[in-house]
Amino acid sequence: PAKDGGYYLLGLQKYHKQFFENKTWSTENVLLETLLDLSNLNLSFKLLPTLSDIDDEKDLNNYPTILNN
Repeated sequence: PAKDGGYYLLGLQKYHKQFFENKTWSTENVLLETLLDLSNLNLSFKLLPTLSDIDDEKDLNNYPTILNN
C-alpha cells in the first residue's frame, strides 16, 4: 500500500486485466478497488509495509539519490 491510498508495487504470477480497468486512478480508493478485485477472483495476497509512492516530480524529490553511490 501507498500512503495516498494507492499502491507502489503489484506483483503478479498471472496477468489479470481487472486490476487495471475501471479504476479511479490517482485517488485514495485505488488500493481498495484492487483488493476487491483480488477478493472477487479468490486470489491470495500479501501486503508490504505502507510507503510513499512516486506520482510526480514533487514526490521524486522526497527520495534520496542513490545512483551516485
